[in-house]
Amino acid sequence: MILQALCDYYQMLANDPEAKIARPGYSQVPCSYAILLNTAGDLLSLITLAEGKHKEVLTVPEQKGRSGKKAYFLCDNAKYLLGGEFNKKEKTLAPAPDYLSASYAYHGKRIGSTPDPGLQAVLSFLKKRMNGESVDIPADHPVYLGGNIVFRLENDSGYIHEREAATDLCAEQELTDAETPRSQCLITGEENVPIARIHKLLSGVTNANTTGCAVVSFNMDSVESYGKKQSYNAPVSESAMFQYTTALNYLLAGKTNKLRLGETTVVFWANKKGIVQNSMAFFLNNAPDTTESGEDTEMEAKIARLLIRVREGKSISDIADPTTQTYILGLSPNAARASIRFWYEDTFGNFITKMADHQNNMWVGSPHKPQSIISISQILRKLAPESKTWWENVPASYENALFKAIVTGGRYPMSVYTAVLVRIRAEAGKEYSIDAVRAGYLKAVLRRNYYHEELSMSLDLSSTNPAYLLGNLFAVLELLQKSANGSSNIRSRYFASASVNPKLVFPSLLNLAQHHIVKDDQSGGWYDRQIQNLLGRITEFPAYLSLEDQGMFVLGYYHQREYNYLKKEDKEKLEA
Repeated sequence: MILQALCDYYQMLANDPEAKIARPGYSQVPCSYAILLNTAGDLLSLITLAEGKHKEVLTVPEQKGRSGKKAYFLCDNAKYLLGGEFNKKEKTLAPAPDYLSASYAYHGKRIGSTPDPGLQAVLSFLKKRMNGESVDIPADHPVYLGGNIVFRLENDSGYIHEREAATDLCAEQELTDAETPRSQCLITGEENVPIARIHKLLSGVTNANTTGCAVVSFNMDSVESYGKKQSYNAPVSESAMFQYTTALNYLLAGKTNKLRLGETTVVFWANKKGIVQNSMAFFLNNAPDTTESGEDTEMEAKIARLLIRVREGKSISDIADPTTQTYILGLSPNAARASIRFWYEDTFGNFITKMADHQNNMWVGSPHKPQSIISISQILRKLAPESKTWWENVPASYENALFKAIVTGGRYPMSVYTAVLVRIRAEAGKEYSIDAVRAGYLKAVLRRNYYHEELSMSLDLSSTNPAYLLGNLFAVLELLQKSANGSSNIRSRYFASASVNPKLVFPSLLNLAQHHIVKDDQSGGWYDRQIQNLLGRITEFPAYLSLEDQGMFVLGYYHQREYNYLKKEDKEKLEA
C-alpha cells in the first residue's frame, strides 16, 4: 500500500512540469562542489555550490544504493573523483587509490570513445589522477570531508552530466542487463519485469546514516528465503523501485510536506495538488506551500472557511474535493534502514473532519478572535523544558500516540496529558507555563477522553465543577495580589500544590486575600464580589484532585485569567 501510493504520487509529479521530479535514469542529490575543467582534463578551479548547510540540489545520473567500491557516473565524492578523503581522527588527508581506480575504470567503460569533449575531459582528469598528478587543492579543504562533486567544462554554462552525449549514455544504461532476474512486481502487478536487487537509499530521514537508509533491504541470511538474496525476497521492479524512492526523496527534500516529531520524520501528501496539500501542511506543520504573503493570507482564509463548513456540517466540495486521497507516513532511523512508525490513508473529507474536531477541542481564548491552528509539533514542544534540543526529552511513544489520536479521531494519550500537567507545575512561576497550547491540550483531553462536552473555548460563567471553579478562584486571587502590591508571587509559590491539594492551600490564600482587599482602592470592590460569587458555588475544598480534576483546575485558571484581561465590551458579550 505504501509503495504503491508513492508510485502513484511519482506519476502525478512526473506529469507536472513545475515539480521538476527526476526522470528514470536520474537522481536528485545535494551537491557541494563543481570541478571546472578544460578540454585537456586540467582542473581550472573548484566552484562551491553550498551556502552554509544548504547545498544545491541537482538532477544527476541515477545513484542507487552501493556497497563496496562502486562508483557513480559524473557525480561522486572526493574519494572516487580526487582519490583522497580527510581523516578526522588523524586530521590528515588519507589516499584512496582503490576508490579512484574503481571510478576511472567505471567511467572508462561508460564513456569509451564517445567523441564528446566534456566526457573526454572527465576521463582525462581521472586518468591524470591515476598517473599520480596532484591537484591544486589544499589537504584541509572541505571538499575532502564529503559531499557530491560534479563537473563543468570551460566556457560551458551547464554541467557535463547535462550534455546531450551524457544523457544519451544514461538512456542506454536504462536498457537493463539481460542477466537481471525477472519476476512479477509486487507493486504494479506487471509480469516478467526486471527486479531491483538493491533499492535506492533515502536522504533526509532524521538521524539516519549519512549515506542514507532504505525502506526495503535484506542483508542477513536469517531474513532470506527460498535461496533468494537481498531485495529479490520482495520482488519490486526496477521501474517501481525508482518511482517510489524518487517520490519519497522528493518529499524528504522538501519543507512544506515534511515535519519532524522528535526522532520521527513525517511526510504527507495527497493525490491532487492545491488546497488539499496546503491544508495538510497548515494542520500538520503550519507551513503553507506558498511563497508570497498574499498567497498565505488567501490560503488561510480558505482553510478558515473549511473549518467553519465542517463545524456547521456543510459541504466543502466548492472549496476542495472531499474524495481526494491523503497519506501520512512516519519514518524513523534503524541502522541502515528506515522503520515505518505509522501509516495513515484516508479521504480529505475524513481528514479535514478529524482535524476540525481536534482544533475545536484545542481552541481556548476569546471567542471574538479568529481560531489559530496548533500543529502537533507545537504540542510536543510543550512537553519538555525550553531548549534547542527539546525533542531529546520527549519519548517517541508520545509522538506516535498523539499523532495517531489526532489523525484517527481516537482518544488522546493520557501520557501526554500527564506530561503537560507535570511541566505546568514545574514551571508554574514562569509566564509561559500555562499558555494556549498546554491549556488547549488539557481541554481537548477533557472533552474527548472524559466526555466534558460542555467545555468551551472561554470562561464558563455557569460552571458548577468544583475543580474548574477553584482554578477561577486562584486566578482572581492572583490578580488581586497584583492589583494591591503591583506584583504577584502566589502562582510560583502555591500553584503546584493548589492544583493537587487545594484544602491545604486555599484557606491561607483567602486569609491573605483579606489584606489585599483592604489595600485595593481601584476596582470598586470587583475582586471581593468575584471571590464571594465563586465561594458561593464552591461547596468544599477537596483534600486531593484527580488527574481529571487537575486538568479542570488548570483550564479554569487559564479561562479566568484570559477573562480578567478582556475589554469591558468583550466581557459584556461573554456574560450575555
